[in-house]
Amino acid sequence: LISQYPEEAVLYNMMGVCFASLNDLDRAVESYQQALIINPNYAEAHSNLGLIYHDMGELNAAVKCHKQALQIKPDFAEAYFNLGRVFQSIKKYDSAISCYEQALKINPFDSDAYCNQGVIFHGQYQFDKAINYFKRALQINSENVDANYNLGITYKDIAQIDEAVNCFKYTLKLQYDHLGAYENLLFTLNYSNYYDSTYHLKKAREFGTLITSKVTHVFSNFDCPDSSVRLRVGFISGDLVNHPVGFFLEGILPQLAKENFDLIAYTNNPKFDDLSMRIKPYFCDWKLISGLGDEITANLIHNDGVHILIDLSGHNSLNRLSVFAWKPAPIQVSWLGYFATTGLASIDYLIGDPYVTPEENDSQFTEKIYRLPETRWCFTAPNINLHVSTLPALNNGYITFGCFNNLTKLNDQVIELWATILIAIPQSYLFLKNKQLKSVEIQQMICRKFVANGIDKDRILLEGFDSREKYLNSYNRIDIALDPFPFTGGTTSIEGLWMGVPILTLSGHSLVSNQGVSISINAGLSDWIAQDKKDYLAKAISFSSDVKHLSTLRRGLREQILASPLFDSKTFANNLKNALWDIWNQWRKNGAL
Repeated sequence: LISQYPEEAVLYNMMGVCFASLNDLDRAVESYQQALIINPNYAEAHSNLGLIYHDMGELNAAVKCHKQALQIKPDFAEAYFNLGRVFQSIKKYDSAISCYEQALKINPFDSDAYCNQGVIFHGQYQFDKAINYFKRALQINSENVDANYNLGITYKDIAQIDEAVNCFKYTLKLQYDHLGAYENLLFTLNYSNYYDSTYHLKKAREFGTLITSKVTHVFSNFDCPDSSVRLRVGFISGDLVNHPVGFFLEGILPQLAKENFDLIAYTNNPKFDDLSMRIKPYFCDWKLISGLGDEITANLIHNDGVHILIDLSGHNSLNRLSVFAWKPAPIQVSWLGYFATTGLASIDYLIGDPYVTPEENDSQFTEKIYRLPETRWCFTAPNINLHVSTLPALNNGYITFGCFNNLTKLNDQVIELWATILIAIPQSYLFLKNKQLKSVEIQQMICRKFVANGIDKDRILLEGFDSREKYLNSYNRIDIALDPFPFTGGTTSIEGLWMGVPILTLSGHSLVSNQGVSISINAGLSDWIAQDKKDYLAKAISFSSDVKHLSTLRRGLREQILASPLFDSKTFANNLKNALWDIWNQWRKNGAL
């Protein structure tokens, strides 16, 4: 029968392809299986079935299918590629690389195989290799969307900001609705010295328009519980874990829970750790929305009768800004997890303070700015028994500057200024520590940049990230922290202050570039704010020359900041409570309810 009607298996295989394109995976499986009943040696059907199993999360079955296809057809490049994708999904990277290499031996013009290898090398912090593979992919197909996009992410991670921006812009030229490219572009613009706030706002508005266009209906009627006594406040985040957002929330939630609020957590992260466990009791409900579609999530929130919905992610990973476009709550707010406009007209407010969001910068946001009286964030003191050491310079005989920020913040202007400081203070050292520095390749790149600016590489101390306790203890090796720009530090700066290390920051013209200003003023360290690069250099020289003053400051700094607004959770929670009630009452006064 098969010899008489060989096309019958082909037809079932084609039916499977059609069902797969319609995302009807069960019927696609049935079609491929029927094709294989007719012709068990149909390599393409085996591989196609493996693709569906991959999409369904049945990865062992997917591996089996692709291997069966290769037994039948050893020169089947597509099966090698698909098997590589499965191995990549289960983090068997060596096996994945081997499969992609086999695919390329058979078909040396497979742009996607090069691209996928680049993704693996990027994940292993082998950035030079990643860039090389992405570029090889683009030599074959300059319009490979994934290669352009991932090349941009790699450039961002090694602080080649202009190159990253260009990649994201070109990705959007190829695919105008590539949300990942839009969000990475917006995030990356925060690191740039060359794109002004007008351009940033324009691209943010474009993003907002794009995701709003995908919404089938926007909620306009709200059946919220009586708000005369209590408000239902929802928080959407992927970071209700051991993460800076979690660190800032932990001390505030117990205070808010005492107030007249019903707090609901909508977590976009299936991870649940010790911090999640500590904060969960302060929510009246904890709902996992990871894996739920936007419409389902928006309906869930709307049916919960939330009065105010707060986004804690912005354009960070694991965000659900697309849910906010449905307007599931009467009032929607951006706070804490991001440091620029979201670009969404459906988000009504952004929580700021007088220093990160001065009135003259209101035009940088699509949201209305609501300024808390002192600070827009309040940190939770680490529950780690670490003492502040004596000033390292007293024992070392030299000043050690330091920065534990993401290396992406260390653009060429930052390195040039820091090198100028090291030249002006010839016996000083610079200590850099973060997760990217576990890569020898990245260490060599950083050293090359400082050497190019006249600094011996032996004066640059580099370490990768380890446990939080060891990371915090590393501040005991620093005399003065240096803040990068325009993307200034947040969590790292406050943690450094808690460890007795003052930070020298540069005032800027955006929220993200004034984080250090707000932190310094609230910490009682206004004299550590530089107005320009010349002032930054002068202050670095002046402060480092007075070891006695640095030592005195260090001894009392933890006590000083613990008593400051940066750690005063009771006052901060009261300010936030008043803000939420104020914006709700304004909404009701305007006749919206």
